Amino acid sequence: MSENDALVAAFIDVRRAYRIIWMYQRRVLDLVSEIAEKFDLVFYAWSPQEYDRLGRFTTDPTKNWAWDMLPLYNTSFLYLPEGADPNRIRAGDWMLEIAVISDQGYNGKALENGEVDASLFLPAEKTRSILGLYAWRGTKALDCNWFNSIWDSEKMDWPKDGELAENARNNIKIVGKVFELSSLSDYAAVEAAVANFKLLVGNKLGIKVD
Repeated sequence: MSENDALVAAFIDVRRAYRIIWMYQRRVLDLVSEIAEKFDLVFYAWSPQEYDRLGRFTTDPTKNWAWDMLPLYNTSFLYLPEGADPNRIRAGDWMLEIAVISDQGYNGKALENGEVDASLFLPAEKTRSILGLYAWRGTKALDCNWFNSIWDSEKMDWPKDGELAENARNNIKIVGKVFELSSLSDYAAVEAAVANFKLLVGNKLGIKVD
């Protein structure tokens, strides 16, 4: 095979890969929407876990990391009760986080400019694609914003599956359940996962979740 033939074959793989990514991301967005509809909450915010979005149209994307063009790689979707003030947290207020971790392969290795190098990831066969459901609850009134002052700034580690974590400084408690994305393949599986999570939230945080 000539060098040109190899390049032509490589671009065929690229086209196939983009179509697979589209199908995957369509399924992820539908799954997140399906889960969110099982709670009496409204959409609040979303954000990539690892990398930043591009920002304004005047931002030159060639100056960004290539990862910034893949915001659904590892992403969180946040929801609040209807009527909740995102800038003032009352004692007992809570926030739902649906975290989609498409690839746990990042092992801390990066290029010289700091950009993560996917060729250095752990083998895909040895890593996981997961979805985490997390409940964040404030145990005292806080005059601050859920996203900027709590979720994005605290950088709290997610608790271990089924366990409780607490930030004593802001009296924020978190509990969560992790599910393999491949296990959430049908309506019954999603129903069971959500029911499991709601039971956990009730037991660990004392929240009756509709």
